[in-house]
Amino acid sequence: EVVAAHAALGITDGPTHTELRLRAGLRPYLLEMAARVGGSGVSQHIVSHVTGVDFAAQALRIAVGLPPEPLPASGPAGMPEPIGAAGNYIVQCGGSGRIAAIHGLDEARADPRVDHVVQMLPPGDLVRPYPDFPGYPAFVLSRHADTAETEEFHRHLERTIRIEYAE
Repeated sequence: EVVAAHAALGITDGPTHTELRLRAGLRPYLLEMAARVGGSGVSQHIVSHVTGVDFAAQALRIAVGLPPEPLPASGPAGMPEPIGAAGNYIVQCGGSGRIAAIHGLDEARADPRVDHVVQMLPPGDLVRPYPDFPGYPAFVLSRHADTAETEEFHRHLERTIRIEYAE
């Protein structure tokens, strides 16, 4: 779907921030695409830990009209062979009100698999009910041996990170 969207828009060089959803858990559909690197350092983190490629440097080279550096040894379809897995767990608001505490973030910060916890909504911030969107409370950027380990870690974070709202 992403490759088809790039082709339809004539995008041949540089990064895009592309969001997909799965219809019925199976069929991907495009939500949005923008000619930019994804925010909060997430793209750089994932690409560098999965491929060893300095994604930000490559994007800047292309943006200023320089050719990208050659990619490391390629596998199928010319893509670099994975050297690991990386994840971005997005902490969901899970409600609304004034945030009293976010439980589990300190434990996540201390986990050796976690490189960064990017916290955008601290205690005291007001989360308004849907459809107002204040942004996500936090991202947990981590690295792992493989995708299965990443998925299990995300399930662990889903069970252990909880937002407490003031009454």
